[in-house]
Amino acid sequence: MTQFDQIKKQVLEASLACGLTVIEVIPYAPGVKLPEELYPQPRMLLNLSKRYRGPIVIDESGIDAWLTFSGERFNVIVPWTAVEKIFDTTNQRAHDFSEENGMNLVEMAMPANAENQVAQMSSTRPKLETIEGGCEFTLRRYGHLTLVAV
Repeated sequence: MTQFDQIKKQVLEASLACGLTVIEVIPYAPGVKLPEELYPQPRMLLNLSKRYRGPIVIDESGIDAWLTFSGERFNVIVPWTAVEKIFDTTNQRAHDFSEENGMNLVEMAMPANAENQVAQMSSTRPKLETIEGGCEFTLRRYGHLTLVAV
């Protein structure tokens, strides 16, 4: 694993820890495994999140994740050489690793009004509170929701 790939890995892991992350991939790069119907595109955007049902494995070789395309699950494999950009949607940051930028790490801030939009969204979200103690609970999964009975 190159030092440059290590930086990509660290950026992706930090972004995924915050929430939804979008990566821009070169679908024709060696080792990339994507659904065939997506290949006419020169670049692809893939959404990644730790909240998705399938596992996401991030290691020295790249990303191995089960993603859904048009309702069908597919095992996606993306080596680090195919990752051009990483978009941290939670913190509104984009990291550009493309050759056009001389393979330098370029961090681009999102538009100025993005901060206002994030502030508005966070002020309207419900406040959650942690209940400590010996309470018992059960988890039930219904699609994308988890119900917790206390």
